[in-house]
Amino acid sequence: MPRARPSATERAFEAGWRALRAGHYERAAAAFDRAVSFDPGDALAEDALYWRALALARSGRTSAARRAMGDFIERYPGSARTGELSVMLGWSLLETGDTEKARSHFQRAVTHTSKRVRDAARQGLRAIEQSSR
Repeated sequence: MPRARPSATERAFEAGWRALRAGHYERAAAAFDRAVSFDPGDALAEDALYWRALALARSGRTSAARRAMGDFIERYPGSARTGELSVMLGWSLLETGDTEKARSHFQRAVTHTSKRVRDAARQGLRAIEQSSR
């Protein structure tokens, strides 16, 4: 049976992956953004939003990355990836001096199923405590 032709969402997502693997983070973020815009309800939308946030962070666009992480967390609060992005966003917010928002994101991640994420969240909370002494 012939394979179905990939959708516009799938093609954009694959372009994002290729760009991400090649280290072209701006291009990857744009491709993942296109993947979501074609069909926000598509099963790939969650993955595309996650990888878009990471691509923006890797590109050095920290403000845009923070917004993308926050958007993902708000849209997919039950996602397995929310904890990881909560920790990343917490550290990024801590760098800006926004300790209250950082604390909130770290606290969200301390109950995550991944020990690595839980440990990173606890480390972030300890950093906040130490900085307030």
